[in-house]
Amino acid sequence: DFNNVNVATAFTKLAKLHRQTKAKLTPTEAQALVQLTARASLRMNDFKPQEVANTLWALATMGLAAEEGKLIQALTTRASKIVGEFNALEVDNTLWALRKMGLETEETLEQELAERAKELKEAKQKAA
Repeated sequence: DFNNVNVATAFTKLAKLHRQTKAKLTPTEAQALVQLTARASLRMNDFKPQEVANTLWALATMGLAAEEGKLIQALTTRASKIVGEFNALEVDNTLWALRKMGLETEETLEQELAERAKELKEAKQKAA
């Protein structure tokens, strides 16, 4: 049974494959994407920051903003709920994905992520 980590990992591997070949998704890959999307929707409340960030990165890398609008909305909603748990890499990857997909509607999330990045930077400076 695919859990949230397995789902995010599968999205990432599919995106890396797509990035290497630069080809359209094959019918098999497209079917896998449908199944992964369904599984992600079922597991969304279990997604941690890394899984949110990696899945958004994968969708952006594959250029699937329009096709996966409902999933992206669920991911960004989840990100807003757990933004205080994001580390610097997760913030960066999520911001990159949102900008790559041109999601202007996610301005609030971008602001929350920018604030989280600022918090992380200040914490790092205090620790130094």
